[in-house]
Formats: sequence, structure tokens, C-alpha cells
Amino acid sequence: MVRDKEQTKVRILAAVGKFLAESGFKQLGVNAICRTRVRALCA
Repeated sequence: MVRDKEQTKVRILAAVGKFLAESGFKQLGVNAICRTRVRALCA
């Protein structure tokens, strides 16, 4: 599998933005992002 570094950054930043909007800064963490938005990137 070939990964595109820039596309990965875009996906992570989009996930973080959405997570912040839904859950707020206090809930933000790597594990929370991986659980909810980008599981494939964190595996």
C-alpha cells in the first residue's frame, strides 16, 4: 500500500477539526481521534 503523506495530513487535520467542533478541546487527544475518525491511519 502506497501512502500519500500530504493526503494523510489533510485527513488527520480534518478529523481533528470535526472532533473539536463536536467534543471540544478538553476531550482532544490522539487516542480519541484514532477511535472516532482515522482508525485506518492509527492501526
